[in-house]
Amino acid sequence: MRKITERMIYFIAVILFFSCSPEETTIFDDSSANRIDAALENYQKILTDSKNGWLMEYYPASDQAYGGYNLLLSFKDDKVTIAGESGETDETSTSFYGLKQSSGPVLTVNTYNPLFHFFSTPDSKVPGVGKDGIGMDGDFEFLILKATPDSVILKGKKTSNKIVMTSLKEGFSWTDYLQKIEDAAEDMTFTGFEYQINNKSIPVSVSHRTLHFTYTNDAGNEVSEVASYIQTATGYKLYKPLIIDGVTVEEFKYVKEGETEYFSPVNGASAKLVVVYPPINEVLINGDWYFKYSGMGPFGKQYWDYTKTNGLDPMGEELYYAYMGKYSDGRYGFCFGSFLPGTGVYIGALLYNYQLVGEDKVTYTFGGQGADNGAYYFQNAKFNYLINPVSLQDPRTFTLTTDNNKKPSWIKLTDNSNSNNTIVLESVEILLPFDR
Repeated sequence: MRKITERMIYFIAVILFFSCSPEETTIFDDSSANRIDAALENYQKILTDSKNGWLMEYYPASDQAYGGYNLLLSFKDDKVTIAGESGETDETSTSFYGLKQSSGPVLTVNTYNPLFHFFSTPDSKVPGVGKDGIGMDGDFEFLILKATPDSVILKGKKTSNKIVMTSLKEGFSWTDYLQKIEDAAEDMTFTGFEYQINNKSIPVSVSHRTLHFTYTNDAGNEVSEVASYIQTATGYKLYKPLIIDGVTVEEFKYVKEGETEYFSPVNGASAKLVVVYPPINEVLINGDWYFKYSGMGPFGKQYWDYTKTNGLDPMGEELYYAYMGKYSDGRYGFCFGSFLPGTGVYIGALLYNYQLVGEDKVTYTFGGQGADNGAYYFQNAKFNYLINPVSLQDPRTFTLTTDNNKKPSWIKLTDNSNSNNTIVLESVEILLPFDR
């Protein structure tokens, strides 16, 4: 009992000593403001010390729906020079950047840079994908999670996407690298694959730089997996590991053996992403194929002329783009944007049903419905004439031809019941199709 009492008196004395002491104990050697300033100065030193700049693996959209893109950034003082896949291989653009404290250290490209803000502009006609008012929904402000002289790990403030920057060695040519990426993207862009794994074959579709896997698991349930990737000089690097049937893959390398093309896991995993060249009618309905006036036959031109003269011109509008493909909500149809100067682009779709016949024919039937502004333009801008060559009241069956069955740059539709009704659709985006 005496020992317990002595210990209690000792602890009380210690507590009284510290509580009565007029001096405060300092845990940190400096103020929080000074520590933040020092940290930001250190980050700026790391960014600017990489004299040849950084390679950024940039992913817009919180779901990485558009895949990733290579950007090159060089920091000097308060300016950043940027190049990347959003521009020409030898194109650069310089703007200001900043480092600030905002719930953590933040790197921001804080003045407009066309090559960087290409991904974050809300005007969907700039990247050519996305939805007006959102665009590709990319970041231009990033939380700095970790920074070393070799790499910087960022997190998009809006999307929460992980963005990795790697320091580039002296002598690394920006232009040569981007040219390699451009060449690789041209050689390695495909419309479909078959994923061969554990004696299974899983169909894989592609949208932008995103792979969509759909298969039935051992329990009999349909499973969907999505793998977004960034183009490398040798293949595809995934945003996050792909795990199917117990096999993990983080990066694929392109392999061509004679007529066979496939992607092999870099880690040596037993799997193959085999290139599949689908029939031309599947290529048509699985992609976005753009109209141009010069691609219309005599039958189609008279209907397009009527729409322009009696619909768009009186409204003071121009057809900004038109394509057969999937609208932003996933439904298929005649998708369009109409430009009103001083206001913007109004988008919509007129929905279609289709039936594939054999491997080179398709039957289109107008579904009688619109998406967004579709019904308005159908009723007020004479778009019922614009879509007539595809199909209006009665179904139309077309025979398809192309320049390249493996990688078509255009597809020609010839109406089986009217040889004057031909439509050449382009694989690349066509803006202002009446002028093309």
